[in-house]
Amino acid sequence: MIDNTDLSSLTWAIKQRFEFIELMLFWEGFLNRSNLSDQFKISTPQASSDIQKYLSLMPDNMIYNKNLKRYEISNSFNPVIYKPTHESLLNNIKLFHDKVIQNTPFSENVINIHEFVPTLERNIPIDKFKMIFDAIKSKRSLDISYQSLNDPEPILREVFPIKIVHNGSTWHFRAYCKLREGYRDFLFPRTLIVSSTNNILDTFPEDAEWNTYVKLTIIPHKQLSKSQQKMIETDFQMESGKLILKIRKAFLFIFKRNYCFDIQDRVEPARQQIYLLSEEQL
Repeated sequence: MIDNTDLSSLTWAIKQRFEFIELMLFWEGFLNRSNLSDQFKISTPQASSDIQKYLSLMPDNMIYNKNLKRYEISNSFNPVIYKPTHESLLNNIKLFHDKVIQNTPFSENVINIHEFVPTLERNIPIDKFKMIFDAIKSKRSLDISYQSLNDPEPILREVFPIKIVHNGSTWHFRAYCKLREGYRDFLFPRTLIVSSTNNILDTFPEDAEWNTYVKLTIIPHKQLSKSQQKMIETDFQMESGKLILKIRKAFLFIFKRNYCFDIQDRVEPARQQIYLLSEEQL
């Protein structure tokens, strides 16, 4: 069996291919040379060499099925490089399902046991995204026309984007707004016009909400039964009946809204499930 010395001597490329071998064995239960060659665009001899090298280090992890001409997971399989998580499987299949990627290493047998509830995706034009992305890297400002739901018409403003953020349901960018003289969050789809400027801001004003953290204490809803509360504790990986979460103050509003903490006392306990017990600024 491989030890830490053997592992550290492997190149990054070999580790990547060994991790893939273990991923396929764990989820598919078998591996062909073609899986390796297709995934990494390597020759069949190179794929055979990788498999033999893997077997020399971890001989107990797979066996060769002569009838089916493939390597199969053994009863003593113990992955050393690949860390099995459901995300590593589901994220790949979701990207394939959404046609974000064109190929997946998994067979139809694995793909077809999954289905996804449709989500409402926001439109993010790549040209606008790239301009905002580049502005963050260069610390340059952008002139944008932004349609807020608080304003009846779009408003022109100069902003200095600083971060791209996923808020749990969609993407937005945080920027210093010269019009408001403060930091604001802007949804990509509502940024109607974007044009570059040559204005650079080497030192940004302090973003107090971004730099301040809040400690949240979350518990199972108090009106659930003891058995239900125990289930919620397990579901959300709580310890001693509590989930302690550290979050930027800038994210607090959207986080509360995402989990209905802003209206938690008006939501049916079985639907709310979790309850924000306290928040403490750090």
